[in-house]
Amino acid sequence: MMFVRQKNNKSGSTRVVVVSKDKGRYKLVKTMGSSSDPQEIDNLSRQGEEWIRRKSGMADMFTYAEGKDREDDLCKTGFSKEGRHKNPQIILGLMEN
Repeated sequence: MMFVRQKNNKSGSTRVVVVSKDKGRYKLVKTMGSSSDPQEIDNLSRQGEEWIRRKSGMADMFTYAEGKDREDDLCKTGFSKEGRHKNPQIILGLMEN
């Protein structure tokens, strides 16, 4: 499983990388870049998430992040297997009789 990670550098800038986790160990897969500008850091993070989607050939169907930055009745902030815990996600449920 791959996900985007932000790491603080000694210089004060933030490095955005794509990492994978296998058998409890993290492995650097790709460095997206570094910046001190919060908007650029967000942009690098989005580029990393897009790179993961292209590389894996699939999208996270449970995270509805495009143009959606707040919760509503169907979208709540919660768990994301891609590490995007701050984004609203579609809530699915199963009803049985």
